[in-house]
Amino acid sequence: KRLSKGYICQYGGILIYNHLIEKLQFGSVTKRYLSSLNTRKINSKEICYSLLYGALLGVRSIEAFDRFYKKDFGILVGRITAFSVKTYRRFFDELSSLNKTEKIMLSFAQRFLECKIVQIGIFYFDGHFIPYHGLENLTKGFYTTIRLA
Repeated sequence: KRLSKGYICQYGGILIYNHLIEKLQFGSVTKRYLSSLNTRKINSKEICYSLLYGALLGVRSIEAFDRFYKKDFGILVGRITAFSVKTYRRFFDELSSLNKTEKIMLSFAQRFLECKIVQIGIFYFDGHFIPYHGLENLTKGFYTTIRLA
């Protein structure tokens, strides 16, 4: 009901990433590999989206999800309230039993390359750890602090 009327959400700014998330086909990848984890109350796609949004908001541990305002965070994935820490733990236990994490990671890496979000290239760090990322191979570097090549 809140979604159809519109709702002010303090976490709504995170939705700016939705275009990138959809370009990576995040939902279809999670559906392909994790649909067997769906239950009557819990959808694996919703949990994965909430984990992704949490990571984008700076969550460093599962316990940190308790600090979110549950109604506002739940609305991001189309639920009345957010998932509990217990639900996340149960999801990770079931996910580890599937032994599909490597396939999921490779699928996302392939999508990143197909969408040209990242490029394969050469990294070079000078004395100040300023990275050079490009396709050209550098023959020598220049140490900027003491001006040595």
